[in-house]
Amino acid sequence: MGADFVLARQDEILGRIEYISVVCKTKQIKQDFDDVRRQIEESFVVERLKDNNSKIYVSSVWVLTTKNITKNAKEKIYSIFKGHNVVFIDGDNIIKFVDKYYQEYWNVKSIDVFEYFKNARDNILKMDKDCQIIFSDEHLYVKQDVELCKPYGEIKELSVKKRKKIDMQKEAVSAKISFLQGEMGFGKTKLLHEIALHYLTESVYDETHVIPFFCTFEDFIIKYNKDIDRIVKKIGVKNDEGENIYLLLIDSVDEVNFKNINSDYELSDCITVINNYTNNKVSAVFSMRYFPLASGLNDVLQKTPCYQIKQFSFSNIIELVKTCVNVDTQSRFFEDLKQSSLFKEMPKSPIAALLLAKVLLKQGNHDLPSSMTELYAKYTEIVLGRWDVEKGIKNEIEYSIADRFVTHIARYFLKNEQFEISRIDMLNMLNVYLKERNRHNVDPEKIVDALIKDSGILILDYAGNIKFKHRTFLDFFLAKGYREQNSLKISSDIYSPFWSNIYYFYIGLMSGCPDVLDKIVELQPKTEQERWGKIFFSAQYFLAAFMTPYKYVEKYIPTVFLDAALLYNDINNKKDMNAVNLPRGILLFFLLNVMKTNFSYNFFKNAISLAYLTIDEDNCDEKVKITALFMLALVNNCLNSREELKSFVDNYCHKLDIDILTIAKIEDDKSKSLCFKKMSKRLQSMASTPLFEKKFKELFQLPKIKQIS
Repeated sequence: MGADFVLARQDEILGRIEYISVVCKTKQIKQDFDDVRRQIEESFVVERLKDNNSKIYVSSVWVLTTKNITKNAKEKIYSIFKGHNVVFIDGDNIIKFVDKYYQEYWNVKSIDVFEYFKNARDNILKMDKDCQIIFSDEHLYVKQDVELCKPYGEIKELSVKKRKKIDMQKEAVSAKISFLQGEMGFGKTKLLHEIALHYLTESVYDETHVIPFFCTFEDFIIKYNKDIDRIVKKIGVKNDEGENIYLLLIDSVDEVNFKNINSDYELSDCITVINNYTNNKVSAVFSMRYFPLASGLNDVLQKTPCYQIKQFSFSNIIELVKTCVNVDTQSRFFEDLKQSSLFKEMPKSPIAALLLAKVLLKQGNHDLPSSMTELYAKYTEIVLGRWDVEKGIKNEIEYSIADRFVTHIARYFLKNEQFEISRIDMLNMLNVYLKERNRHNVDPEKIVDALIKDSGILILDYAGNIKFKHRTFLDFFLAKGYREQNSLKISSDIYSPFWSNIYYFYIGLMSGCPDVLDKIVELQPKTEQERWGKIFFSAQYFLAAFMTPYKYVEKYIPTVFLDAALLYNDINNKKDMNAVNLPRGILLFFLLNVMKTNFSYNFFKNAISLAYLTIDEDNCDEKVKITALFMLALVNNCLNSREELKSFVDNYCHKLDIDILTIAKIEDDKSKSLCFKKMSKRLQSMASTPLFEKKFKELFQLPKIKQIS
């Protein structure tokens, strides 16, 4: 009632949302303006509610017309609504605004395409700005490198094709379903945003007819009920000739643990829905931290392009930091960054680089953090005001309350299965929090405004809700809360993608934790999914426990690699495992990629060497031993230690099966190593043996279930 629509505008000075009621007309507004008067009046008096049932209070009314507004009409309306903010915008002003802010409008061929693209682009840019670690008015992006995470194309002969550079903008619509994998903070959401922005331009649409739609996995399941027609209707673009390709960019698959959602089941159902959808052309990209190897989707994985975001190079990091902060490329700053021990050991991810840059800019290169957990701790101290307290700018009590209250919010989110809260609810929660602690002299409005406007940890989104700027901040403060109470139990949750970062930070917040590592290693996975979880997450727990005596890492590394090799062996020999549908060569390629990605840190180098010797002397099954040794040799080869690979080739090359030899051939094409060449020659010599062509074909093309039958 009243307004045709309501605008929400961020007040940069007060740091809060201002609501503006907009009345739209297509005719001249003269003295007979009863309908305009009624709409203005109702705009100020009619109560409105947002989706979360919080009230909206309109501060002003804009009256727009494509024609003009007479002087008498303006004067009468002003006299009727004295004390209220009423603004008139006529047709001439509208044209000026279009010329100034959106000249592309005059070239629009389809108004429905224009309207959707304009709104979707604005929403993406707003979400993108909300998530910036370092504040900037510019749209920041450094292009991410992406690689295909399995042998490129179908391998039909012994010569392996070189991998070409991946253009995710094109690849996103090249298949019905695609998977995009990236570790914590590697920029999965950012990349999906950039793909959307690429296609949200009329010129690209004219060439491709691609219409992107971004949403989270949880929203796709719950808000849209996996109904693609509902999304198409929401987009609102005509598709009478059936040329449009709807590109669904679905984010954060494995970050859903609330509302009893089974991510693997829901992902399987989503893929079925998309594959069976025929009303319109559609493609979908799902982003996740880890590929669902134990989900029963391996027949899909076999046919689906699986892409992986690569670590940043140092030049990428320099480019990213330069775009965010005013630092000379030749300054000491970048040398300090490159030489820091954390930089050498941390994942080269955008978020890690930005957090470290923020710390370096604030305090210089002294007392730098030595782990990712310490980096998050140092960063959160800085943005919450610890630095200002030490400088005498900020009150110690205010800092302490802000710090503890953010932890309180994180617990509230986990307990109530939500990721956001209204400002009013947050104020009420803080009032209760302060009252329980007898802190009546603290202004809750000041604390909330500081957390939203200054901290960089919480944000007020375009819908007026408060949430964590990045999922890892939520994980960190949850871990911090558990650590303060020493209350996080080691359970099978350590194998869950949802809980893995929480455990990572929890372990990192301990000064040393051999007993925790003991419990983690002793906890035996009960399901295939948990076995994969152990392989995915063990390395990060060891890295987090870097203050624990190194002998514990050396003790447990052999167990992890033997478990990985045993899992591969079990999948190859049992029909009742989900990953059995994946061809053996692709399965091994995936597994080796996981081990290299997770363990290729200098921190593990000595432990890997010792583990190789330990397993080499073990009396375990020979196939399992050979697979484990091959994994260890490849990891240390990535760390420029060749001894293990040389020993492996000298002692086991004559025993190797076609799967390991083929992977060695792929590695040979990349590294030109003499050791890999020896294995490649053995593969060539096997080519003349009977049934070789059949075995080679089965290695990458036939589902494993058929090979066992």
